[in-house]
Amino acid sequence: MASRSNTIFDIYSSTSAAEKAVDDLVATGLASEHISILLSDTNTLRAPNTNNPAAQTSGSVIAGTLGFLEGIGAIEIAGSGRFIAAGTIMAALKDAGRDGPTQDLIGALIGMGIPEDDAAGYEVQIKEGGVLLSVNCETAEEVMHAKRLLEQTHAHGPSGGSAATGPPPPKL
Repeated sequence: MASRSNTIFDIYSSTSAAEKAVDDLVATGLASEHISILLSDTNTLRAPNTNNPAAQTSGSVIAGTLGFLEGIGAIEIAGSGRFIAAGTIMAALKDAGRDGPTQDLIGALIGMGIPEDDAAGYEVQIKEGGVLLSVNCETAEEVMHAKRLLEQTHAHGPSGGSAATGPPPPKL
């Protein structure tokens, strides 16, 4: 894990596991604006319990904790399909789309600063129902705290390891 980076990426095997991690991160004082997600639009999501119209996308309704993340919505990635994203991940995907169509999900993930090998593993897991979660930390202490929390909530990277770090995400 690179120490220069303040963004941590990891993957959860299910939406409910990612929601638990987000709940735990927020409960320990991390601002929800620092949390981002990316998941396939085909994931089975919890029944709606929100009045947030931005959390309703064509084909899916995002409810619970994930429905309240900043900038949540659906996005099409050429060659890869439709996804739900929030936070800085959504901002990065939209920015990539402004420069022309993103080639595929791996290219989009690499564009966010995720190493190519990790990006390939994340793509497979996301398409199989996994949820990519990132945490943008402001201090080294927050980085260590977030890494511990992701490990405690059973995040698992592409190789079954712990959280990987990447460069800071774009500002929203």
